[in-house]
Amino acid sequence: MRTLSRPLLLGLLLVAVLTGLLSAWASWRAARTEVDELLDGDLATSVRGLEVLARSLLHAPGLALDLPHELPVWQGEMGALGAAPQGAGGHAYERHRLFHVWRGDVLLLHTAGAPRLDPARVGEGFQWLEFEGSTWRSFSLRGTDGLRYVALEPLALREHITARIADGLLWPLLLELPLLALLIWVVVRAGSRSLRRVARAVSSQASDRLQRIERSRVPAEIHGLVDAINGLLARTEDTLRRERRFIDEAAHELRTPVAALRLHLSNLVGAEDEAGRAHALGQLQRSQARLERSVAQLLTLSRLGPDAPAAADAVTDLSGLLPVWLAEWIDAGLAGDDELELQAAPGLRVRGEAERVATVLRNLVDNALRHGGRPARIRIEARAEGDSVLLAVEDSGPGLDPAERARVLDPFYRPPGTRAEGSGLGLSIVARIAQLAGGDVYLLEGHGGRGLRVVVRFRAV
Repeated sequence: MRTLSRPLLLGLLLVAVLTGLLSAWASWRAARTEVDELLDGDLATSVRGLEVLARSLLHAPGLALDLPHELPVWQGEMGALGAAPQGAGGHAYERHRLFHVWRGDVLLLHTAGAPRLDPARVGEGFQWLEFEGSTWRSFSLRGTDGLRYVALEPLALREHITARIADGLLWPLLLELPLLALLIWVVVRAGSRSLRRVARAVSSQASDRLQRIERSRVPAEIHGLVDAINGLLARTEDTLRRERRFIDEAAHELRTPVAALRLHLSNLVGAEDEAGRAHALGQLQRSQARLERSVAQLLTLSRLGPDAPAAADAVTDLSGLLPVWLAEWIDAGLAGDDELELQAAPGLRVRGEAERVATVLRNLVDNALRHGGRPARIRIEARAEGDSVLLAVEDSGPGLDPAERARVLDPFYRPPGTRAEGSGLGLSIVARIAQLAGGDVYLLEGHGGRGLRVVVRFRAV
């Protein structure tokens, strides 16, 4: 199971180890430089001390020396570095500083065990020398008496000292890793406590009553997460509320045509003559058509819910399709004495799917036929206005009170006193399609103060 604490723990531990190693390496490099400087200074000091000692020894009156004279040193071993006795017995490092004194090419003095050295290879001051398979640090000084004083120190000595320094830096880091891991784990667990609290708050939500999560007890770093969860809960609650309302109102809306179907079917079965059966059959067919229309509009409104795509990239040729749609509608829905007038400017193209735009027109014309009086006088207009295209459908009926115009866009709402059949979904479907297309719907008074003019604004292409 993937967890947040494990990669966070490993990541912090890795960062701590890497930074510790980097710090140790930088400290080791600085210590090695200082060791070189310190030992070089000590090497030069020892040569100057040798100069004083050798001058006193070589120029002492009455003192005869066998040349080259060998100077004794404490006989330590390289393998005993760091473990040699200290104090009166000396130190193992002493064994590895060797001296030569020359007059020209003649060796006058040297320390016991000093390697053979060609004086021509030794320059003035500090340098590195390779001989007898080893690397040596040398310092050469020419005295005022014409003698050359040389001190030698093996590179292995300096490497041993810097290795001991590295051990002193590295081992504490390795030993503190378990403690560091434990402390990081404790900190990560403490930091994730707020996330677990948020998780418990989300999991404890009741399905029928979603509540906001208080962010007063969580760190500021996850306020954004809490706000996002609260936003999701609010949208979910709103969706559930709309769905419950939709189901309740749909059930109420379908109850009437279903009851009418039952009644007319009963009348058809119980009709005593052919005229009664014909009348009951006609009423049954009308109720069936009303039920079919209500179900179709319910399905359309459901498809246009909150999750419906906006279809911002779709383009519809409104000027070209309007006559086709209206011809189909005239054949299917107009009575013989109804009038339908179309005024459409050429070249109108709008944002939105053709099927949805056709649904808008179909619902507006159907609404005008139902509520525009008999015979119906319907005027359809399409024109450009700025960066928009306006599609208007106007009837010659009694119109609509201004206080009711905003409410008729709500699903299932029917103004008081409405006698025409309908489900109250037509204008709400129009408003939802316009919203998805980035447009608006306006309900206005018709020309001459009569009827209702519904204007749908689409974005032009």
